[in-house]
Amino acid sequence: MTKEEMKSRLSELKKERKLVRLDWDILNRKDEQSYANWSSDKVRNDRSKEDAKQFMALSKRLSSLNSEITGLQKEIISILKAEIESLYE
Repeated sequence: MTKEEMKSRLSELKKERKLVRLDWDILNRKDEQSYANWSSDKVRNDRSKEDAKQFMALSKRLSSLNSEITGLQKEIISILKAEIESLYE
């Protein structure tokens, strides 16, 4: 993967991470607002289980994105460092 391809991929990953964080925030707000409005414990419990699954999926995706972003950033830094060092040789 070239440096430009890495930068492009990094940009895509950061955009996706923003979307995942937005989904997380939306789910969290919906969660807080909805629980107050539900009268049935069964409905509340079922909803809580579904929300927990969604939070878990979002957490896993966010963790995966963060790992990939960190890896790409390290690769790009290595390449740039090598380029800078070659200028001084």
